Amino acid sequence: MLRLRQVKQIGRVVHFFREAESTNDIAKSLARKSREGTVVVAETQTRGKGGLGRNWHSPRGGLWISIILKPSLPPAQTPVLNLVVSLAVAEAISMLGIEAKTRWPNDVIVRGKKIAGILAEAEFNGRTNYVVVGCGIDTNVEIESFPEDIRQRASSLRRELGMEIDHPGLMKQIFTSIEFYYRQLMDGYLREVLERWKAQSDMIGRRVQIRTRNESFAGISLDIESDGSLLVRTQDGQVQRAFVGECTLVE
Repeated sequence: MLRLRQVKQIGRVVHFFREAESTNDIAKSLARKSREGTVVVAETQTRGKGGLGRNWHSPRGGLWISIILKPSLPPAQTPVLNLVVSLAVAEAISMLGIEAKTRWPNDVIVRGKKIAGILAEAEFNGRTNYVVVGCGIDTNVEIESFPEDIRQRASSLRRELGMEIDHPGLMKQIFTSIEFYYRQLMDGYLREVLERWKAQSDMIGRRVQIRTRNESFAGISLDIESDGSLLVRTQDGQVQRAFVGECTLVE
């Protein structure tokens, strides 16, 4: 167990593992008895989780972390935490000297390629007991280690910046940024946080393709709702709401 200095709550207690099946699963097992803001970090994951039930490639060299939150949010609104954390991660990465953008529902993009993904998993019992937010960040990962289907649309910070990324320093900045936006959310400034997310985004007002488990549709992305869903105006002029899925830009 590590304790990081210069943090108020997020990341004050960190459980570190050389290898884990899934940091989200470990965090969920700890969540009931752990203080809010507790973090699980692993050097590598053997069964990392991605969106839509996919596996998340998590080799050594990346930053694989999960954060335990206990928000006073109704269950239907907890998906907005994907946006809060992706915004915080994008801002922390941007402080390294490279522009990072957010993309619905949970991606961080650098120079058109995916650098990080967020996955929130929650436990409900009529109310929100806890939310575990996983962050997978390709920091010092060798691109050649990526599966072929990922290699064309993902990159690493080391590749884009041409230097080794200091994990403790980046984690501290991420935790500070998450703390700031999470506290704003808890204090009732949801709309302001979403406006900041949209300002950091590479997709609002642009043509996008949305893919879910059951359908695929294209249109102009319009706005983010208070539950984290995306509004898209389709080709027939209808406004469709997407709650989960994968978003790509259509040139």
